[in-house]
Amino acid sequence: MGCIKVVHITLGMGVGGIEKLIVSLAKTIDRRIFHITVGCLDTGGDLLAPIHQLGWKSFVMDRKPGHDMRLIVKLARIFSKCKFHVVHTHNQAAHFYAGPAAKIAGTPCLVTTEHSRHYIDERLRRRLEKRALSVITDRWVTVSKELARLSIRKDSLPPKKIRVISNG
Repeated sequence: MGCIKVVHITLGMGVGGIEKLIVSLAKTIDRRIFHITVGCLDTGGDLLAPIHQLGWKSFVMDRKPGHDMRLIVKLARIFSKCKFHVVHTHNQAAHFYAGPAAKIAGTPCLVTTEHSRHYIDERLRRRLEKRALSVITDRWVTVSKELARLSIRKDSLPPKKIRVISNG
């Protein structure tokens, strides 16, 4: 069996918690088992340099303002061409585009990590969007038990899909 091809999708690779996590994963992942690519929906950023220094590939999509629905089709083409085994999105905005694209492309596994609840509690639309995305998502990882609890209680996500991997 060849390597499992994983693409991490985030908005950008500026210096932040999600971005540092992706770099950490890229540094420590078992290269005999996994192959990593990093996809940025908006811009690149300073933390793409260590990704490239490690020999991993990346791509930047330059998402248009507003709801850039063409981005889903563009991502689906990339996912199909690269034949990723796993699409791993980070936070809901990345999942909004890459989740449907992964399903269109026939990607076998779709995982998202919820690092925070930005804009989810204040907007019913975001909670409904999250619930709809959970239908196509294989695993919903949260970085705390509290986020898992809120995802079940407030967002009606199925508990069987949720896994907690604590930050820190």
